[in-house]
Amino acid sequence: MEADVLKLPGTQMPYVETYPVTTENCRPLADWLLSKHVARWMDYGNGKQDISELQLSMILISQRNYARLFRIPGESEPLGIFCLNSVDNAMNHAEVWAARNHLNRQRRSGSYRHATASAAVQILADGFLDLNLKVISSWAVECNRNSIQLHDAVGMRQTGILRKRHVIDGKRYNRICYDITLEEFGERYPDVVSGKKNTYRNSYRNQTQ
Repeated sequence: MEADVLKLPGTQMPYVETYPVTTENCRPLADWLLSKHVARWMDYGNGKQDISELQLSMILISQRNYARLFRIPGESEPLGIFCLNSVDNAMNHAEVWAARNHLNRQRRSGSYRHATASAAVQILADGFLDLNLKVISSWAVECNRNSIQLHDAVGMRQTGILRKRHVIDGKRYNRICYDITLEEFGERYPDVVSGKKNTYRNSYRNQTQ
C-alpha cells in the first residue's frame, strides 16, 4: 500500500536505504557492474569500460571517492549504486555516476518507482551537506533515456553536450552534461536529511536570511 511506504523527508519520494561499499560487499557487485549490460554506459577512467574486479574495488573503496549502494528497506540485495568521484577536489567539485542492478528482480514499480531518484537525492545531500561540495556534475549518453529522465527528475540542469564522446559497440554517441549547485539543491530540497543528519535549511539558514 502507498500509505505504508516511508517517504524521504522533504520529498514525496519513497525512502530507500543507502549504505557504504566495503571490502565485504564489494565482490558481488562485479557480477552486474562489470557486465556488458551496465559497462556500455560507463567510463571508469580514460574511456575504459572493461576493467578488472580489483580495479573496480579500488575505485569504490578509495577514500577519494564516496560510493553508496541503495536498497528497499528490509531487503538485502542492492537496487543499484551511486558514486561521487574525487570528493577531495580543491575546488569542492565532484562528478556523480550511477548504475542500476539489472540482476535484482525486486519490484521497481508502484510505490518504489522513484527509488533511484530518491537515492540520487540522498547522495547529493551527502555530497553538499557532509562533504562540503559546492557543485556536482554528471553526464548521460544521449540514447540512455532512463539516465536522462533521472537527471531531470532530481533537478540537475543540462549544461552542454560532449559531441561523439561515447562509444557503444563501435558507434559514437554524444554525452549530455549536467550539474547542480549547492544553492540549487537547497532551493529544491531544503529539508532532505544527509547521512550525518544535516539539512540545507539548518546548515545554511543564517547565510540565506
